[in-house]
Amino acid sequence: MEVLKATDYLFVCEKVLNEAIGALLYHHISLSREDLKKFKALRVIVRLGTGIDNVDIKAAGENGTHCYYYRFNKLYLVHS
Repeated sequence: MEVLKATDYLFVCEKVLNEAIGALLYHHISLSREDLKKFKALRVIVRLGTGIDNVDIKAAGENGTHCYYYRFNKLYLVHS
């Protein structure tokens, strides 16, 4: 794995959108249908905390991405 510099911001963004297979989200981060379309390899989204209302579940399911939320040491699958 190559080491990236903080100055390589655009390169990092492109690399993440093309290669990320998972995303961990907190309550202040949201993923809309438009955001999800930008990810090429995203297969799993895990929301830390209660619920997953900050993610377009339907759009994620259409893209083959599974959504979960993690609360009280348990992982819950969200059905789209």
